[in-house]
Amino acid sequence: ELYTLAKEKIGGYFDSGDNNLIYLGLSAIKCLMKYSTEDAKEFKDKIVKCFSKSDITIRRAALQCIQSFVTKENVKDIVNDILQSIEELEYGIEDRRIEEDSRAEESKNEDEKLDDEEETLSDIHKRR
Repeated sequence: ELYTLAKEKIGGYFDSGDNNLIYLGLSAIKCLMKYSTEDAKEFKDKIVKCFSKSDITIRRAALQCIQSFVTKENVKDIVNDILQSIEELEYGIEDRRIEEDSRAEESKNEDEKLDDEEETLSDIHKRR
């Protein structure tokens, strides 16, 4: 009963979205694997999703967990899942770059407008 409760709690760590709790969940899975690799396999999808996190410590911990699941039969599927998660990370990074570039351009345009207004005010002041 306690074992089942522990597995439920581990799943909750991943669902929280908090990187610290996710790392704690991965650490708990490593401990769980000492007793049952089969039970730890229940978390395969959650572990693979960790590869889409930008935090390198989470990705490393996920790699340590996932390598115990890999067999000749499932290696291609697992690698494909990991690559898909990494692509999600890359798209997220690219989306952030586009947003930052857009904000920088907007800021530049606003600065130019302010400069124009200052020049206009300066011209008016000189005419007086």
